[in-house]
Amino acid sequence: MVLLIAVVPAFQLWKKISYPDVQRMEKRFAKQGKRLLAIDAAIPAGRAGLVATVRVADLKGRELFFCHPTDRYRWIHIDAEGNIHVPPPRIDAGADPTPTVPASTVVHRTVEILRLPSGTSFFVDDIPLVPDSPIWKAYWILPAGGPPPPAFAIIPKLEVRDDFMRKNLELHPYARITAGKVWLAQRGGGMPATAAEMADYNFQRAVNPFAVRAENGGRLTYEVHAPQRWGDVLAEARFYFGVPRTGHVVDRRTVPTNTDMLIVMGDAAGFQVAFGWSGAEKRFVLQSRSGNGAWTVLARWRDRRPPVTDWVRIGLSCRRGHRIEGWLDGVAVLSAAPGLRVRGPFHIQVGKGMVEFDDVRAWSLPRDPVAFTPWLVRSREFAGKRRKRKADPKEFDQWASSTGAFARARWRDPDAKTKYAGIVTGAGIIGDFTYEARLPAPKSPPDGVSYRIGLFDTTPDKQVDLRRDTPRCIIRAVQQNDGWLIKKREGAFAGPEADVIAPKLVLSRLAEEGNRFCLRRAREWLPLSEPIPQAVAVAIIRVHTGKAARRFLAFPDPSLHVLRCANLVHEFFEEAPTGWNWVDGAFRMDCRWACQNQWNFMACGSTGLPCIISKRVFSGDQMHEVYMSLRATFPWDAGDTSFTYDADRDRAQKFPRLIAAHGWYNRHDLNVSFCFDGRNPLSGYCINFGGEDNSVTRLLRRGVTVKESRRLDHLFGKAASFMVVHYPWWKFTIRRNGARIRVFLDDDLLFDYTDPEPLRGGHIAFWSIRNGFAISRASSMAEDIQRDAHGAYVSDGKEGVWKALVRDAVLVETDALTGLTLVKNTFGGGF
Repeated sequence: MVLLIAVVPAFQLWKKISYPDVQRMEKRFAKQGKRLLAIDAAIPAGRAGLVATVRVADLKGRELFFCHPTDRYRWIHIDAEGNIHVPPPRIDAGADPTPTVPASTVVHRTVEILRLPSGTSFFVDDIPLVPDSPIWKAYWILPAGGPPPPAFAIIPKLEVRDDFMRKNLELHPYARITAGKVWLAQRGGGMPATAAEMADYNFQRAVNPFAVRAENGGRLTYEVHAPQRWGDVLAEARFYFGVPRTGHVVDRRTVPTNTDMLIVMGDAAGFQVAFGWSGAEKRFVLQSRSGNGAWTVLARWRDRRPPVTDWVRIGLSCRRGHRIEGWLDGVAVLSAAPGLRVRGPFHIQVGKGMVEFDDVRAWSLPRDPVAFTPWLVRSREFAGKRRKRKADPKEFDQWASSTGAFARARWRDPDAKTKYAGIVTGAGIIGDFTYEARLPAPKSPPDGVSYRIGLFDTTPDKQVDLRRDTPRCIIRAVQQNDGWLIKKREGAFAGPEADVIAPKLVLSRLAEEGNRFCLRRAREWLPLSEPIPQAVAVAIIRVHTGKAARRFLAFPDPSLHVLRCANLVHEFFEEAPTGWNWVDGAFRMDCRWACQNQWNFMACGSTGLPCIISKRVFSGDQMHEVYMSLRATFPWDAGDTSFTYDADRDRAQKFPRLIAAHGWYNRHDLNVSFCFDGRNPLSGYCINFGGEDNSVTRLLRRGVTVKESRRLDHLFGKAASFMVVHYPWWKFTIRRNGARIRVFLDDDLLFDYTDPEPLRGGHIAFWSIRNGFAISRASSMAEDIQRDAHGAYVSDGKEGVWKALVRDAVLVETDALTGLTLVKNTFGGGF
């Protein structure tokens, strides 16, 4: 017998193998009397997403089919029994080398379909079905006459804000202590509880009265809305990076290695993900665990960290139900997909050692656009306080209540029998802005009363005069019972082609609208002027004519005429100061006065170079306004733990010790740097107030004096009594227009300098030398504002015999072989 064996080329065998593709599966379902219904439900406006959960029993009559958007050989079929079917792996040359592998071969509990702004995800028993693929198409497989597909449940948008402005931690509707030790820490005199306390100038208070402390595994949990149905979400808190101060001396050396600072998502008894500082790892990590098990590190961030005693924003986001990111100071730095559905509440979790945190936030992604900054702002704690005669100077009202935000003018035209009362911004507005009138509806037609809203050119040397200056553009508006009448263009007045009725009076000047003054109408901007890109002052003028002119004419109320700016930032230090960096000075909420140590502000003290630097970078034309004061500096600021001072006892004896110590004030060096590199405060422009032991005030450019003054009113008071520096706030205003720089001290011109080689821009900083000071407010506006989130982060050196007096002011590295030590300044000045 002869055995014949035929050899067939391999490619001919491949041709005979049949691979079921999407089209064949669809034909198969059609033969079975079933139809495919696409799952493409749109997310309703104002909602965070949609979710449909299908139990195993619900699959009967509601099978599921998923397919790749481009590869027709990649699909998944979940049948009525919960069995998961996928095509066999292909072996031809054009096949995808990584075929779809399902989460399991059978559904045990549920299939979940999650529709979110970041995409659609599918989960089988909480495991992502196609975790690393593009967005797949999904279909219901429905028999003729069968039940309808399950309805999607709406996921509400999430917005949580907790400033801890209360005396009972768990008064918050969501926050609950669920593990360890967590408690409120009070700073200063606390929060006024009544209108009388708010107005009382003797009621002690603090800019930021409360924070939270936790230790021994402390956990604060936020059970918000329906946490089982969260959409894309980000949660964050602000943490003090260091050892919280419990006495008078600030620990400026110890990196928190005995504790954790974590944002956690997930049920405490189930699967959890977390991001934050790990004391054991000595770095920022992204990690996961089940229940109380050990954490598994998913990703580690580079070795850099915030300087000790700085505050840092730590955040954790979750998208598509399972993809997580770790955020540091508003920047995503790590990402992972741990392979399980993330459910449950979010927590702030710490380790064994004490941790301080503040300002918890959580919101749905993508976040709604941030509203422009109000032109008029007031201090949360101090605006309601009456001014104390002989104690609170005019600068107090300016920083606490923004009394200088608008200039006012009142005049009359006897020939036209018209009276005018107007307010105009105290400075020109750079960039985009919006205006909205929020006046209550009149009870009757306000006969003879109208408003004029105008834009005026600003000049470097004078305030706009509403009575004499000619506006670039001004419109007329009359409030009616059903809205506002905006009058047509006529003569010197701008306006639409014909009179317009609008339900609200909303105006703007936006770059995307060609920098034209525009009226909001029917969701569109109606141009009213030619392009006006330069800085402008905005005026709101109230006009009385006819019989109305006989009445008293009040000024427009700035709180009812809301002006918001895109290129403006205010800082009252009423939140944990994560927008600032420092390596020396140990900035914190602390007392301003030795005699009344419960009046707390953002303050510092150091025997070196206390310097607080903005993380924001301001470029182009810009304006800065800052209020600073001297602060009593004690031996505690030099690290002396043996020093004691009993203010109450000293007060009872009429302050002999306070007087002998001259109030512990050092009358020199209140300095402001701007347009500098963020490290060396002399690398840009600098105002050195009371330098050389209070003998001169200078304007420096890159360390070289370009202007100076030795006038007594440009220095600290030299009287023997310390009272001349006890109460004052010094206001510095900086206006940079092109090459010209003008500096004002308490609204009086201090320096006027034109730089032949102007610096483009940079950070702003407030600093001193061997001194202490407090800051109550800083407001800045610029053509361009960017953020340098991690520019001041530092690395740990290898300290040997030599150690830095302030750990992060210098980098100390000792070579183990040679014994040589490299000492490098991390910031300008310092130890």
